[in-house]
Amino acid sequence: MQIFNQINSRKLGDEINVFVGFFNNWLFLAIIAVTFVVQMLLVQFGGIAVRCYPMTWSQQGICLAIGVGGLVWGTLIKVFIHPSYFEEIKINEEPLTTEEIDASTNPMVLRKNTNKSR
Repeated sequence: MQIFNQINSRKLGDEINVFVGFFNNWLFLAIIAVTFVVQMLLVQFGGIAVRCYPMTWSQQGICLAIGVGGLVWGTLIKVFIHPSYFEEIKINEEPLTTEEIDASTNPMVLRKNTNKSR
């Protein structure tokens, strides 16, 4: 699915056909080829190191079909959900207040060090 997601991500906005100019970018093709080879090697020979078992040809085919389904989904989303819909979504980017930081249970929220004497 990762490889097909890379292909889907090539065109954003109103462009629906992700294969226009596909073979014009050799670097992109090389990255896809390396991604494919590394994933196949990890799955087939990674074993305990990557906690994976080798797959049969039919299992590989099923994975390929699921990945191609990502291309179909990407096309359907581009056809039925216009990009202008996302332009109207506003995100509140204001910093957290002291009360919100104190109430937070997320360890990633850091308090400012108010003790400058250290």
